[in-house]
Amino acid sequence: MLQGEKFDPEGLYVKRFVPELAELEARYTHRPFSAPSAALSAAGIALGMTYPTPIIERAFARDRALATFQEIRNAT
Repeated sequence: MLQGEKFDPEGLYVKRFVPELAELEARYTHRPFSAPSAALSAAGIALGMTYPTPIIERAFARDRALATFQEIRNAT
């Protein structure tokens, strides 16, 4: 998500290959699950129906991975 926002802020690459997001405002292209319902509705997106919801919360997964790596470092 961060790389997309940095190098494709308008979401043109994503919208080319993920047509479900073509009508979504650029600021939500890389994180459609954080868009307000009005923006999703205007783009014809229904999370969980026409576009998937996230499988895992990114912040949770990152924290868990960092904790695991720290445990590995401490064990050696």
